[in-house]
Amino acid sequence: MLRLKLSFENISTMKLTLAIPSLNLDEDEARIPLNLPAFNTMLRYGTLHRQRCAPSSFYARYLWCGELAENAAKDLNMPSEAVAFASPVWQKMGMHQANVLTAEYLDIGKGEAERLCFDLSEFYRDISWHFTPILPELWLVSMQRTYLWGAKPVLDLGGLLGADDQPDGEDAVTWLRVQTEIQMWLAAHPVNHDRRKRGLPELNGLWLWDGLNGGGLGGTVFADTVWSRFHPNRRALPDSFQAYAETAAHLPDTHHILFMDDLRLSGLTGDRERYASVLQQWEERWFAPLYDTVRTGKIKRLDISTDGLNGGTLTFTAADRWKFWRGTRNFDGIW
Repeated sequence: MLRLKLSFENISTMKLTLAIPSLNLDEDEARIPLNLPAFNTMLRYGTLHRQRCAPSSFYARYLWCGELAENAAKDLNMPSEAVAFASPVWQKMGMHQANVLTAEYLDIGKGEAERLCFDLSEFYRDISWHFTPILPELWLVSMQRTYLWGAKPVLDLGGLLGADDQPDGEDAVTWLRVQTEIQMWLAAHPVNHDRRKRGLPELNGLWLWDGLNGGGLGGTVFADTVWSRFHPNRRALPDSFQAYAETAAHLPDTHHILFMDDLRLSGLTGDRERYASVLQQWEERWFAPLYDTVRTGKIKRLDISTDGLNGGTLTFTAADRWKFWRGTRNFDGIW
């Protein structure tokens, strides 16, 4: 097991949370052989609290405070009474469902987002819908009134879009009509002609959805995901525990959250090779040095949390390593 000598004198009482979306596979998926000795040791001795959690709720728990759409509107100096999100997607239609890839994985340029939002605002000028890019991957639409369409957050779409994912509110018919209009509009738009020439996936759908209330747990968040845009105390996610430790030793707070969402893409696409590769890298860069640091008491408590049907939190402390009577555990995709 990798041993690293790191100085943690300034944060020896801290709590550290690894928030890892898509850590667990679904129950019906084939298991994967993995070599994760440090993670397995923490899984063996730690305490696991299972809790099912939707991806949107998981992201909201750690990455923002209050209502996300209102935060976005205020950031753009816009009225927040009647706003919704518009998330570009790529979708490939099948007989009974569609494969979906969401905006953060579509390599959308700032100019593309600005052009599409401007042209969409012109297209819907008659009903006074105005589209504004918050980030290239996330847009805000302001309207004359609030629509009750009950569409699920784009974070909960997963990689497949079926009948159960359709909206169910009293304005659902309006939602479906607009979705269809926008799909046809996008198919003929010059931005997509250019993306096809460059070999990029088309932006052939726009998912309209309401905001989310965030719990906003205290502490510094280290994250690179677009969804951390509105966290008041966000830093870039380091590429290793050693790089994190060098920064953490100079921070005044004693609770840090590392939001590590590199597994989400493999969850959306079913890419098991990528899933295994990411975990094997984390074993060396994160899990092994973290185990040593908690074992020696330099970090008092480590929480590893994830979402999904098999979600929950694994808590590991220095005292846990004396639970010698517990049997070995080998993580193979579900803890």
